Amino acid sequence: MKGLCADCGIDLLNSSDNPTTSTETATVCMVNSIPELKVSQNRAEILGRKDEKRLLKNRQLVLLVDLDQTLIHTTNDDVPRNLKDVQHFELPSRQAGGKMQWFHSKFRPGTEHFLENMSAKYEMHIATFGVRRYAHTIANLLDPESKYFSHRILSRDECLSQNAKTANLSALFPCGDSLVVIIDDREDVWSFNKNVVKVPAYRFFLGTADINAPVHVPREGEVEQGYLDPSKQSTRSERITKVKKVINKDGKTTEVEEDMIEWEDKDDYLSHLEDILHRIHKRYYDQYNLKNDPIPLTKNIVQSIRAETLRGTRICFSGVFSRCVKPGLSYAYQSAVSLGSVVHNDIILHGDEPTTHLVASKLGTKKVSDAMKSGKIKTVNPNWLYQCADRWQHCDEELFPLNEQTSSDANRENLEATRLAKKKAETIKQQIEEEKKKEAERKRKESESKTDPIFNLCKLSKQELSNMDKEVDDLIDGASSSESDDEEAPTPEEIELKRKVLSSPSVTDSSSDESLSGEYPKGWKRKIKLRRPKCKKPRYDNIDESSSDSMLSDNTDKEDEESEEELGAKMARALLENS
Repeated sequence: MKGLCADCGIDLLNSSDNPTTSTETATVCMVNSIPELKVSQNRAEILGRKDEKRLLKNRQLVLLVDLDQTLIHTTNDDVPRNLKDVQHFELPSRQAGGKMQWFHSKFRPGTEHFLENMSAKYEMHIATFGVRRYAHTIANLLDPESKYFSHRILSRDECLSQNAKTANLSALFPCGDSLVVIIDDREDVWSFNKNVVKVPAYRFFLGTADINAPVHVPREGEVEQGYLDPSKQSTRSERITKVKKVINKDGKTTEVEEDMIEWEDKDDYLSHLEDILHRIHKRYYDQYNLKNDPIPLTKNIVQSIRAETLRGTRICFSGVFSRCVKPGLSYAYQSAVSLGSVVHNDIILHGDEPTTHLVASKLGTKKVSDAMKSGKIKTVNPNWLYQCADRWQHCDEELFPLNEQTSSDANRENLEATRLAKKKAETIKQQIEEEKKKEAERKRKESESKTDPIFNLCKLSKQELSNMDKEVDDLIDGASSSESDDEEAPTPEEIELKRKVLSSPSVTDSSSDESLSGEYPKGWKRKIKLRRPKCKKPRYDNIDESSSDSMLSDNTDKEDEESEEELGAKMARALLENS
């Protein structure tokens, strides 16, 4: 905790107080609201496994909940104070240089019911790019009793990256995200993680997008929808918030506001999101009950359920995205594929897999004409596909006809959607390349560990290396002792011969004295044992003492090649055989 040990209070940053422990071992922050509290990676994994077992025992999953434009919509523009279901609060604003500013938040219809139902099957965490005070203020409004989120609130202040939330996943869930489901109106801030259930953005205040969006990613063309226009609120506010002065019996006046203003909010998406999350939870524990190892992954469950939405359909597009954009990089194309549909570049009327749907933005194109003439292809406007993608349901095609009223270039995919689709394709490609590199590196290390003995030797501890050295020394000592046991005691004739040999002037007196002990001169035993092959002794037919003396004198000049002891051994063998 801030460089101090949470158990004993020792200063881990002071090397004199902590000579053995490195502060680098405590690097994982597992408590969202307390970033200063860190644990080691090993400790984090132990705690992560405990949480995983607890969730599986309670048959729960983890739900990471985004706030802005997912459950709420917030603006800092002026709005009527008596607008129904709008919460007003004052906080320091980063846009205003830290000065206090009023914020106004509207909850998505059905939020309270949604949180109540989800809390039974999911452990919910808040993950927002709002600052800490903003996140905790909204959490108190959503969950005043702290029964849904408790301390599990991740704000911008705790995010490891100011532009992406993905970096915190490994800290929050050190054992992996196998139990995690994410709901957010933006996939890009999660690096298009496969655990994300994309939610259509909720907008109540016209002209205001996500006030806590990452700065580097503009949201173009996404504020055209909404219910309340701040530019028209000044006169409306003056008219609606007039107060009545009531004279009491004591003669004092009291200000009484008029009735609350209620604006129609037709958003009903949370009911569909609730159905999606129930299906994910059910599918997960249906697979978990099969007792397969390892446990199921929520990202696989999310993808499989989404892919069932339009399975069996074959879609062709007309005028939905620009011709200069590759079809695979468009949002409409990616949505169709993720929903399980097959995309045709052109209309196919015959064959085993004919085109079933034409998604067109306007009338008058050749594809639209061919589809209508066939009578077998359902022609719809792009909103049909987007609605299917939002709800994970095969929506009724008759609700999304292509006619003069719905035919417009406005139905074309906007630039922001195309940009995000392109970014998604690039991100996924990069992730695949990184996974391939990691797999290749892992295989290379495994191969080195199996084939390189030095690599294996480096993994041995000091104690193991010491034991190996001791074993080698014991083997050498055992071999030496066995050699000495095998040697026979010298005979009197051998002793006499040794005396004659050592009487040579080339041998020192000290070595002669040592030889009188009845043993071989120093070094003879081992060198004879190692150098002399076990075969018949060579015979010298014509040799005498004079020839032996001349041989000895001739070889004294070869001290660099052979030692004096070796020459003496040769002479001894020759004299013994000649005698």
